[in-house]
Amino acid sequence: MKKFTPPIRYTDRDFQSIKESLINYAKKYYPTTATDFNEASFGALMVDMVSYIGDVLSFYLDYQVSESFLDSAIEFRNVLRLAQQAGYKYDPEVTAYGSVAVFIKVPANTSGLGPDTRYFPVLERNARFSTTNGNIPFLLTENIDFQNAQTQTVVSDVDGETGNPLYYAVKTYAPVISGDIGVYTFSVGEYTPFKKIELDVPNVAEILSVQDSEGNNYYEVDYLAQDVVYKAVENREAGNNLVQNIVKAVSVPRRFVVVQEQEALFLQFGEGANTNKIIENDKKLDPSNVALKMHAKDYITTTSFDPYILTANNNLGVGPSNTTVTVTYRTNLINAINVGAEDLKGVTVAFFRFQNENSLSPSEVLKVQESLEISNEDIIVGADSLPTSDEVKIRAKAAIATQSRAVTKQDYISFSYSMPSRFGSIKRAMIKQDKDSFKRNLNLYVVGEGLDGVLATVPYKVKLNLKNWLGRYKMLNDTVDILDAKILNLRIDYIAIGETGFDKYDAQLNVAEAMAKFYSEKPEIGEPIYITDVYNVMNETRGIADISDVTITVQSGGIYSQYTLNLEKHTSPDGRFITLPDDVIYEIRFVGDDIQGVVL
Repeated sequence: MKKFTPPIRYTDRDFQSIKESLINYAKKYYPTTATDFNEASFGALMVDMVSYIGDVLSFYLDYQVSESFLDSAIEFRNVLRLAQQAGYKYDPEVTAYGSVAVFIKVPANTSGLGPDTRYFPVLERNARFSTTNGNIPFLLTENIDFQNAQTQTVVSDVDGETGNPLYYAVKTYAPVISGDIGVYTFSVGEYTPFKKIELDVPNVAEILSVQDSEGNNYYEVDYLAQDVVYKAVENREAGNNLVQNIVKAVSVPRRFVVVQEQEALFLQFGEGANTNKIIENDKKLDPSNVALKMHAKDYITTTSFDPYILTANNNLGVGPSNTTVTVTYRTNLINAINVGAEDLKGVTVAFFRFQNENSLSPSEVLKVQESLEISNEDIIVGADSLPTSDEVKIRAKAAIATQSRAVTKQDYISFSYSMPSRFGSIKRAMIKQDKDSFKRNLNLYVVGEGLDGVLATVPYKVKLNLKNWLGRYKMLNDTVDILDAKILNLRIDYIAIGETGFDKYDAQLNVAEAMAKFYSEKPEIGEPIYITDVYNVMNETRGIADISDVTITVQSGGIYSQYTLNLEKHTSPDGRFITLPDDVIYEIRFVGDDIQGVVL
């Protein structure tokens, strides 16, 4: 005889529906056993307890499933984890990158008609600078050779009697980056494959070097299967003032990847043991056996040649063991790293090197060193705000599609956002085909984030870094011009009707708060201005019954952008939105001042 199985409703997932199903089930199948369903009875207690447990289990089941997919995940750490699986590089420590003007005084030569070039020093990288209040440190990113650099020279001091020049002021420009250098040391015991070490240091922006006590260097790679990096080698040939370094491909058996989580940073090494025997026995493939058709062979392994195969191995890198590892890193000491013009003037530590210093006057050398001054003529900015969960989701989807090459419009935008923060930060990017170009050139419009989170022009050095960064991925026949997006500052005036009995001043404050929240996320470049959004946000604000009028005007000049636009010509016929050119991004620069209105 077939066993009877009572039907179960698997669609009941909340407390009330589970409770009702349990009561109906008991009444139907246990009519003589379960008869008391009074809310104060013991039977009702048991039904409530089971319903409570079922409700909780359903919640966590739904939550677990929801947080397992990128589209539906809510918690930032889960969004980040899923995005990293898709190839997205998360860099929580933003970096301000710019340039400073560097000044020194050099004694005049014997004729007095120019500086004595023997006293032109080399200002070595990692010199430390700071803002006028000393709060924000900056580092010099490369050596500055005053002998070969493009310098400007003017007379600084003259002889009071003869009028002959005594000293010349020499000026050049140097790239700087926010942060300071620190050292972290840890001991490594017995060999462990894929050893993962947490760097117990806050606000690490970049790993500069990793070295063990035996003098072996470990190199950072994007993934452990990558065993070739490109190093900058000093150019010693003639004309090196134009090309200071030569890029050289280097095989790196000792390597690591940086695993960046929301609140922690880890170094993960390879699988191989730290022995020279493994490295020596790491056989490299002969290209002729891989790609070329050789005489007397009756087979061909492959008809394409990947140069990475020559340095490939099965160990995914060599990890440290029974040694002490020293990590040199760069860290941002504070979160607010943006600097206004003429604010970076302090010299904390400077390292000089002179050619044939023994033949120079020690007192004059000391005067040159003490004369060092710096100043930033332009603002130095990096993105103040980290990407939101929605931004991470969008960039992760773009990272999946790019596959380490830039072909589509979205590929270029994704790679612009994924540029490491130590090279500078891009807040928004948009790429369009230049229809006027004979060679079908691409125009990449970018904008950065300046002081107090407002939009700002991207510094030249950052755009130069972006050019080199995109050069690794772009198609060979693509030509890309990196241009500044135009910033359109707006003002919004409104007339509202307040709710009866609600304080009008409080209603205005609520409107300001709601609009500040709405415009806190920057629009895309070329995104239209939706006037209907302004009405919707204000109408949903507590204390506002209706909005009778909204007027949008352009703010320009002074503390605002110089760019202006005739909004009336770009407004749609129905008055619902304002279209913008492809290279324009709008902004409410100061919500408290640029959004004004009255509540009637």
